[in-house]
Amino acid sequence: ALALIFAIHSYRSSPFFILDEVDAALDKTNVEKMAQFIRNRSHGTNPGNEGKPCQSIVISLKDYFFDKADSLVGVCRDIDQACSRVLTFDLEKFPEEIEE
Repeated sequence: ALALIFAIHSYRSSPFFILDEVDAALDKTNVEKMAQFIRNRSHGTNPGNEGKPCQSIVISLKDYFFDKADSLVGVCRDIDQACSRVLTFDLEKFPEEIEE
């Protein structure tokens, strides 16, 4: 299904994606590959996509997907206020670690 979505996007691009837990059935290796693909797509550095970046919103529960993100948004319950609280983290300030 993801291959079809990205193939359609290569043919006729859209300005953004919203993907909800598309990594749920994938193992760690494939999640990391998909995260890198989406990251390259979002930065406009994928082959055939140069200069045409798109925004991506990905809902995921896997931490190895998070480390490829430019920013994170979290929603948590605030018991004292009896409402939800939104937390945002800009990860662009932190350089990506290169594993050797």
